[in-house]
Amino acid sequence: MKCKYFRLAILTVAYFAVQHLFAGVPVSPEDLAKQVEAALKSNDNVAMGNLYCWDGVDPNTKQELEFERAFLLQQTNKSVVAVPQLGGFKQEFAAKGLVYKFNLPIVGYIDAKSEQSSTKIPYGQKEGHFFLAGVIRGDPAAKAAIQKMISLQIAAPDSSFEGYYVYLSAGKEIQEHITDHDNFTKAFWGEGLQSCQVEKTSTNGWIQLIISEDGKVIFDSQKHESSKAIVYKKAE
Repeated sequence: MKCKYFRLAILTVAYFAVQHLFAGVPVSPEDLAKQVEAALKSNDNVAMGNLYCWDGVDPNTKQELEFERAFLLQQTNKSVVAVPQLGGFKQEFAAKGLVYKFNLPIVGYIDAKSEQSSTKIPYGQKEGHFFLAGVIRGDPAAKAAIQKMISLQIAAPDSSFEGYYVYLSAGKEIQEHITDHDNFTKAFWGEGLQSCQVEKTSTNGWIQLIISEDGKVIFDSQKHESSKAIVYKKAE
C-alpha cells in the first residue's frame, strides 16, 4: 500500500514539474511575438534566449545566435509580429560554405522591426508550444555553395524611395522589392548580389546606396540628388 502511495506521489511531483517547465512558454504564434517584443523592449537577453529551441544546437552555433540576439537588443523602437508562412523558409540551407538545418519544422517567422532594420526569425512548434528555431549543422561532407553576407544600406533623409535587388541563393536568382523612406538596411546570406536598383519617389532631398559583401564595400553611389535611378549590376 505504501508503495502505491509513493508511486502516486512521484507521479504528482513529475506532473507539476512538467507544468512548471512549460509555465509561460508561448502557446500560440501571437503569444511568442508578444514575449519576443517584451524581451526586446526590456533588453532582457535571458528572456530572449529562453524563447529559442536549443535542441541539438552546438556551442559555436549557439554563440552565433547569441550575436544575433545582441544585435536585436541594440535596436530601438521594436515592433514585433508573427507571420504564418507555408513556404519561403527551407528546412535546410547553406551558409558560410556549410549546410545547416532548423531544429523545428518551420511554420512562420517573427518579424522584428526597428528604426534601423527588419529581422525575420523563423519559428516552429514543439509539444503544443511555439519557439524561435535554432539551427544545427548538417552533414559536414555535404557540398554547400560559398555564401557571403550581403548588406544593403540606403540613406534618403526626408525622402521616400523604391526599387529592387536580385541575388543568388542555391544557384537560383531571387528578387526582392524595396519600398521605404529615410533609411533602409538589409543584411542576408547569398552567393552574390546580381543587381540592385533604387530611386527616389519624392522630389526633395538626396539618396545614397551602399552595397557590401562580407563587410567590404563593393558599391557606393555617393549622394545622388537627381530623379534618375541608381543602378548596380555585377560585372560579368
